[in-house]
Amino acid sequence: MTIRGPAFFVAHTGKSKRKEGFEMDKETMSVQELSARMGISLPKAYALVKEPDFPVIRIGTRILIPTDAFKEWLVIHSQKG
Repeated sequence: MTIRGPAFFVAHTGKSKRKEGFEMDKETMSVQELSARMGISLPKAYALVKEPDFPVIRIGTRILIPTDAFKEWLVIHSQKG
């Protein structure tokens, strides 16, 4: 089996990297990544993505969180305190 094109892998930093060392920020994250990033349980993360004002993209059964929209949501909700 031959795979062609640039090779990508996900580092623990949450960024995709090419073999050549070029870094690219991920545009979305999974619910599991959200859980780890926020330091909350997976059930709490799933409850959060069901909130009406939380930014999500649904593709079939897959739930993705746009990273830029998540950062904006976090700033807005941290100010409500």
